Amino acid sequence: MSLTSMLNDTCTISTVNFSQNTATGGATNAMSGGSTLRCSVQADGSYEALMAQRLTGQTQFKVFFPYGTTVRPEDRITWRGRTLAVISSVVDGAGRFIYTMVRAQETIGGGGT
Repeated sequence: MSLTSMLNDTCTISTVNFSQNTATGGATNAMSGGSTLRCSVQADGSYEALMAQRLTGQTQFKVFFPYGTTVRPEDRITWRGRTLAVISSVVDGAGRFIYTMVRAQETIGGGGT
């Protein structure tokens, strides 16, 4: 079974838009509406992710998208009603131009991102 056939869920990617007020110089961040596309979300079971979860109370995931999907580290992913913060750059893990993967985390227990 190929990974592209395993992209059996949907995610919405929301982009953060940064702007600066020309009068005051203050910065503002606003989330723009997102694009919905096929994805696969898996819990990150790596040792580092499990240790980080124990220390910070934040669950980490690996999120897979079709190759060519634009995702930035400051973006947010909405999946099954949960909001995940992207914490890595896009990786073509297979090196075959089939899918891309990012790491994301969900804040649990009231912790901050």
